[in-house]
Amino acid sequence: MIKTIVSKIPAVNDGLILSTCVVLSSIATYFIMGIEATLWSTLSVLHAYNIFSKPKDYKSYLYSFICSMSILVGIYLGYFLKLGYLFYFALIILSFFYYQLYDIDPALDLSMKYIIIFSTIGTTFTEDIIKGLVVGLLIGTVLTLLVCYSLSHKEHLKTHISTLQIRERVLKFKLATVLRSLVYSAGLIACLFFSIHLNIGHFFWALLTFVFVLHPKSQSIVKLTIQRIAGTLLAVLLLYFLFNTPMMPYIGFVSILILAFLLPMSNERNYAFASFCTTGFVLAVLEMSLYWQTPNYQLLSERILETLLGGFIALICSIILKYVRNK
Repeated sequence: MIKTIVSKIPAVNDGLILSTCVVLSSIATYFIMGIEATLWSTLSVLHAYNIFSKPKDYKSYLYSFICSMSILVGIYLGYFLKLGYLFYFALIILSFFYYQLYDIDPALDLSMKYIIIFSTIGTTFTEDIIKGLVVGLLIGTVLTLLVCYSLSHKEHLKTHISTLQIRERVLKFKLATVLRSLVYSAGLIACLFFSIHLNIGHFFWALLTFVFVLHPKSQSIVKLTIQRIAGTLLAVLLLYFLFNTPMMPYIGFVSILILAFLLPMSNERNYAFASFCTTGFVLAVLEMSLYWQTPNYQLLSERILETLLGGFIALICSIILKYVRNK
């Protein structure tokens, strides 16, 4: 029993660090740009913290900052292209190379994942939202990295991933790998296409669900995808009941803090719990943003259906990917 408690202490400390970063960035951003920018700042805290935490044996100031700010690439890509043919083409290219380059470096993996997600969300942004988001992104990223680096004992490295590694991976394209990449890209496009044409709400959530639950090149891919779908659906259901109460928006802020505290404890050995915490945190921030834009908006009213759609397409793709890999 004592061993179990001791083993959890680092995760508890990490949870306190992440929730502290959320509070600090929220306070700073609120006084500079207001509530909406504050919520985007909170989301950037998660990204910056994950960028820092994923590499277990090194830290790099400049590299982590560049990876964290890569969200801007996705945001402006979606903002300028909107939902036209060029955006669909860009999404196919992004997802293809995300699959191909997966597992070279954990920070690169996360960066490409968030570029895909935010490019889709960016298609809904107006100029006013962009301004607040950029300021919030900068504040949340810088504060989080400063706190994490000051408390971390990991070795500092100037370089740890080279263009040579990426070039070698690209040059080693094989037919089976290309086919799996195309399956992944097709799944992304299917999520976006059906969400838009079925008109079931904010179309980006089905695609976001797909990206969160289907990790490229995972072993036992079908089983893990089912676990992640279960955790994601549980988070959506819980927030649906919490957010549709008279306690809003207070319950929203409390939910974000609790999930921030739990996130570092959701290690990769429990995929359902990891998906519950990650999806819950992101969804809580996005829904709170929508709440402040439109107070009469029925929070989470269509997220259950969108989650099922994204999860179903992810499950189908995982079965196909497993079949292609075995062949």
